[in-house]
Amino acid sequence: ANLRDHRCIALRENDEDVTLWRFENARGERINVRIEPVLSSNDGAVTKALALAGAGITVRSEWDVAEDIAARRLVPLLPGWKLPDADITAILGRRGERAARVDDFLGLLRRSLRPVPWRQRGGQVAG
Repeated sequence: ANLRDHRCIALRENDEDVTLWRFENARGERINVRIEPVLSSNDGAVTKALALAGAGITVRSEWDVAEDIAARRLVPLLPGWKLPDADITAILGRRGERAARVDDFLGLLRRSLRPVPWRQRGGQVAG
């Protein structure tokens, strides 16, 4: 609820309601918070840069801010709560109609994202 009193920065994407931030805890409880953004942009790099400059709080994908959190340029808020997952989607033709290299690429993508690379200790980014 305190988010309503902070300087929030919204990322405007498509026709989404960017003023409604959704969170979930480990028990599966969900909460929605309606914010009143002081700034907004349709460019995620801009909203991240504004947060890095200290202009306010924003919601960004974990992979996009992991290095900044590890370097303490950004601070994660609301421990115990997470944002909804965002799927990676590949639009493909029928299996018999696509090139073998497409299936190879999908396999590579699956392997490279398990375990989640930006959460790995010993890599560039610590969790």
